[in-house]
Amino acid sequence: RGIDNSIAGSTTNVTAGTLDINVDNTYSRKSGPNKVIDPSSAVGIYANSTGEKAAVIVNGNTAIKAHGHNNVYGVNANGNAEIKLNGDLTMAKDGDKWAIDNVIKGEVTNSAHEAAWRIIAGINANGAGASVTVDGKTTIAANGSGVVAADGGTVNLGAADIEIDNSDEKWYHYHALGAALGTVNVGDEGKTVTVKGNAGLFGKQGQPFASDSKESVINLKLTTEDSAWTGVAYKHFDAEKDAGLSGSMNLTLANGASWNNEKYGYVYGDSEW
Repeated sequence: RGIDNSIAGSTTNVTAGTLDINVDNTYSRKSGPNKVIDPSSAVGIYANSTGEKAAVIVNGNTAIKAHGHNNVYGVNANGNAEIKLNGDLTMAKDGDKWAIDNVIKGEVTNSAHEAAWRIIAGINANGAGASVTVDGKTTIAANGSGVVAADGGTVNLGAADIEIDNSDEKWYHYHALGAALGTVNVGDEGKTVTVKGNAGLFGKQGQPFASDSKESVINLKLTTEDSAWTGVAYKHFDAEKDAGLSGSMNLTLANGASWNNEKYGYVYGDSEW
């Protein structure tokens, strides 16, 4: 981890012109007859608490690259934790290399279970008190999901450029924007936003959730002529296991912004889209 605050009730403050974080955990040690890759993770900025709020505040621009296997996040707030970035957040490609990735020598190492779309992401907020807010422009290039909010978590972005891999194979079951009983807010008046990837609304997908959140919400505002989204919006809830839960996608198009309503990446087969 580049920055880690897991101390309840504490705040980590960083002031810099540009904070440059590069986390590379792509060692290739394997074991067993099936060559299972040993579990590990890579996280650029992490905050976590099960008690009083833990916070990370960065004053200045932030650039992150995170490569590893198992869980890989650029920014991850978990539990009662807040991450506030007062500046631009840049997770940009280096040539054809994704800024956020979970590949070791070309081998994709994450699990293909339904909720695995949440274990690789540029931004992840998971938990009733979890929040990530970026005041400047957010750039995400991820061989994974772009922005994830789950179990009561919230992500707030203004100007943004978000791109994921356009693959519909099960190993690449990611979403540019995804909410699993959390809230994702992207865009604001006069802020340019471009998104390449689907927006998915999910229930618990068989995972244990701690919060009492009952709704998955994505609010996407495209309010400038240069703003554009390519992808579909859909929901995926189990009629029995997710009874009483709901999802909503709220899209604003104004001032010549565009939406290309076609699938960009993976969607679950029985979903509405």
